[in-house]
Amino acid sequence: MTQSPDHQVAAAMNALWSYSESEKSKAIDHLLQLGQESVRPLISLLQDLLYHRHPRFAKGKEAEGAAYLQEYLNESGWFSGQPSRENIDRFRDHSRRATERLSKLVINSRLITDAIYLLGDIKSPEAIPVLLEILNNRRNSAYAGFDVGGPESEALCCIGKAAIPFLIENLKEPCIRAYGLYGTFIGCCIESESAEDNDDDDDDDEDVAEREEFERNVISRIRQRIVYALGEIGDPQAVDALTEQQEQSKDESIDGKSLSYLISDAINKINKTGPHDPDRPGPRVVPVPMTMSKRRTEFSLRRA
Repeated sequence: MTQSPDHQVAAAMNALWSYSESEKSKAIDHLLQLGQESVRPLISLLQDLLYHRHPRFAKGKEAEGAAYLQEYLNESGWFSGQPSRENIDRFRDHSRRATERLSKLVINSRLITDAIYLLGDIKSPEAIPVLLEILNNRRNSAYAGFDVGGPESEALCCIGKAAIPFLIENLKEPCIRAYGLYGTFIGCCIESESAEDNDDDDDDDEDVAEREEFERNVISRIRQRIVYALGEIGDPQAVDALTEQQEQSKDESIDGKSLSYLISDAINKINKTGPHDPDRPGPRVVPVPMTMSKRRTEFSLRRA
């Protein structure tokens, strides 16, 4: 008896968590074949992973993953305080090895990446809001220098023309601010239960000028991502909005390069190359452990 599409989607979504690369690849192919039926479950998975960032482990590896997580917490010194100066080399070595073991089983970033690319390959406009949320909130360091063309940008490019009005609206500062300006890493977050939170919530001593500069930089960086996506999509309907933004962004720059120049580059690309070709995807990312700190460890993404 042939299973209903709902049952097929559920089985494929379950197989997406597999530790087996071949089984996971079959699940991706099946979800792609099911097309629109897969969209809402993929969006739900993506939102769950973005909003609840505790470690997730592959099917059948949950107990092993939990043991490695406990080892990681112990070796990182979070339950026993910071190591003494005499033991700092030993601490670093043990912590590094514990991180490597844990990172082989944590699949948050891999699931997020698979879901993003699937939504792009299915070309579902329904996925645009969550992809824009990632575009606005993703910290640049999660991609080890590749800040602009993350997987969400590629997915939006594959969706194409339907994404353009949303991207144009997202050029506006109020829209960018509505997402928040402090971002997050794409992956999982391991919180220390014993580490003290030393964050100072008192803004009286905060350097307002420094904060405002930080916010301006974030807004410019988000606009850079949007400009890149519009240029890659390559539809002429974006040209007027880009030209208007160019007039408003003469003083904006990112890493020493003016936003106005980047907009000119995008407009030229639209006029020269035309619409995005989804059959020519750029390099895709793979999950790796990225950033460690006393209070939390982020497992994020880097380009292959």
